[in-house]
Amino acid sequence: MGKTLLDLGCGNGSVCLRAAPYFERVYGIEYSPFYYVVARIRTARYDNIKIIYGNMFTLPWPKTDYIYCYLLPEMLVKFQALLFLNVQYLALIQT
Repeated sequence: MGKTLLDLGCGNGSVCLRAAPYFERVYGIEYSPFYYVVARIRTARYDNIKIIYGNMFTLPWPKTDYIYCYLLPEMLVKFQALLFLNVQYLALIQT
């Protein structure tokens, strides 16, 4: 423990829930109002999960050690530029 995870486009919060026991802090960003509410309800009992409502392309990202993102292929090109602006040098990026 002691690390943080950022789940971009966290949907219903499933990844956040599975990651919570292994990370000190888990952040999820979700743009869909419906899935944001679902994720907030599902993760409410965890003190180390924070679900943020907004657009991952315009919101500032919390400082984090790991980033998880599952996107549709057509979104990856737009996401790639944003990723390199927000990730520190020598970070591991796995696709």
